[in-house]
Amino acid sequence: MIEQRSDEDVLRGVLVASIGRTKKELPVLAIADSRKWKVELGRVLGGEIAGMKLDGIEDGSAIALAVGDRTLDLVLSYDVDAALGGREWVEANATDEEVYHLLRRLIEVTFPFVRDLRSLVAELRALGLADLVASARSLAPSSTNGPSPNGDSVPLVSSGS
Repeated sequence: MIEQRSDEDVLRGVLVASIGRTKKELPVLAIADSRKWKVELGRVLGGEIAGMKLDGIEDGSAIALAVGDRTLDLVLSYDVDAALGGREWVEANATDEEVYHLLRRLIEVTFPFVRDLRSLVAELRALGLADLVASARSLAPSSTNGPSPNGDSVPLVSSGS
C-alpha cells in the first residue's frame, strides 16, 4: 500500500510504497521524464486497454492478464532508477493489488490537478451550477459560414434599435 506523503517525502521527492512486504522509496519524476511517462500512460490506457474487445466471457481472462501486465509495465516504466528492485523482484514479491495501488498513486502525483478538478465539479454540482455552466457553453455563438469579408462581426440580434 502507499503511505500518505509527508512534507519531508515531498521535499525529498519520493513516494514511500509498501510493496512485496518491503518499504520502498520511489523517486517522483521531474517534469521532462514525467511527460514521457504520461505519453506512455495515454498510449496504454487510451489505446491498448480501451481498445480491447470483450465479446464473450472467454475473453475475460486474457483481458485481465493483459491489464495486469500493462499495469506492471507502467509502474516499472515510471521507476527509471529501479528503486522497486526491477521486474523480476516485483513479479516475485509484490501482489497485483500493491502494483495497482502504486499505479493509482503515480497517476495522482503526475496529475496533481485532477483532485482539484474533481472537487470543482462536485462543488459546482452541489451549488447547482453545473447546469448553468453547461448551458453557458451551449449559448456560445458559433458561425459555420466563415469569417466576414471585411473582418467585422455583425450582431445576430438587434439591440433594440
